[in-house]
Amino acid sequence: QSKLNAMLTQDLMSGEGPDIIINAFDCNMINRRDCLMDLTSYAKQEDGLLKNVLDAAKEDGKLYQIPVSFGVKGIVTSSSNVNKQGFTFDEYSEFVSDVCNGKDPLKMNRIDFLDEVLASMNDLIIKHGGDNSIDTKAIKAAATYANDNVPEYYYDPFGEISGATYAEINGFASFLLGEYTNGGFNLQDLTVVGLPSIDRRGPTIVVTNSMAIAADVNNPDACWSFCQRLLDDDIQKMFFATGTPIKESVLISMCDEAINAYNNMREAQI
Repeated sequence: QSKLNAMLTQDLMSGEGPDIIINAFDCNMINRRDCLMDLTSYAKQEDGLLKNVLDAAKEDGKLYQIPVSFGVKGIVTSSSNVNKQGFTFDEYSEFVSDVCNGKDPLKMNRIDFLDEVLASMNDLIIKHGGDNSIDTKAIKAAATYANDNVPEYYYDPFGEISGATYAEINGFASFLLGEYTNGGFNLQDLTVVGLPSIDRRGPTIVVTNSMAIAADVNNPDACWSFCQRLLDDDIQKMFFATGTPIKESVLISMCDEAINAYNNMREAQI
């Protein structure tokens, strides 16, 4: 992954890379103006794209890669267990102690916990195009909590944690199939909240499909016409099988269909 990231960045900067880049969202080194176009103006021309997902995908205020489908990663629990979209570190300590009977739903050792939590706050740590510093409130708060509450080595032979679970949810169908309802909470009362942070941020967007256009293309409008195909209703419906489409109207209609199919299945079982 690291080699691919570096090679793609070098090719794009030298003008030898592809004009259109599909599914390279994990290659975050290319998210820069000498590699990719800012697609904000193109995205604004499209009706009904989920704005919060587009905003989450921006780098330094620029939309270099547009998610066309995504998932959500966070702590799954009953909505009655939480009253916000995320936790401060003190609130998370209380949540683990009270709701989860003292067992952290992340099930991680100290290093892995820090890696996961800091990744969810990387916008507060990594300054695009500038100097980075480990002397930040985000890192201090995470390190203090991990040192005081997370074991250096994690081992739990039983593994069951009631009240919450940590999961990456790729699509609405996962809820209906009950994949995340084994933590002692009801499907109708399900919510997903973010990892502990200094600003109570919500769950993390996980991009499963994306598109981008190289910065030096001769005809960006033609490239965008090709990329638009991934936002057509028929293609967006295909993404629903394995993720969440970014087009809101398609998401709503496909969720309605899934709910109807689920209800019919349940009635047949009864």
